[in-house]
Amino acid sequence: MSEKSIVQEARDIQLAMELITRALVCRCWKAKHS
Repeated sequence: MSEKSIVQEARDIQLAMELITRALVCRCWKAKHS
């Protein structure tokens, strides 16, 4: 496994976690304000 692919995978994981976090925050915010 090359270093480049590890970096790419790390970025993909970071992006995925960011999207999940945003989705959860949005859901919590909507629940609080509904």
